[in-house]
Amino acid sequence: MLHTENNLKKSITEFWFRLNKNVTKLNVIILANNDEDKIYTDQNEIYLKHQWYLLAGYEDIKYKKWKFVFNGFDMETETHFNCKVKYFIK
Repeated sequence: MLHTENNLKKSITEFWFRLNKNVTKLNVIILANNDEDKIYTDQNEIYLKHQWYLLAGYEDIKYKKWKFVFNGFDMETETHFNCKVKYFIK
């Protein structure tokens, strides 16, 4: 995970991710304080390992602590994929 300013609109913070395996059927739950956002992706899209993808952009964020919960299908092992990431913005 990483975050960066949007190139065109500085008030937007973008969150990017990359995985260590090829995953499909990816869904992500984003938690910040008491707020929750759910990202439902195209269930046929394949997210290739070691490639960066834009997850979401939020305007004027005030939260420092974030939690990202990734759920999908690991194409190599043909099993459910789950990853939880705690993320802190200074």
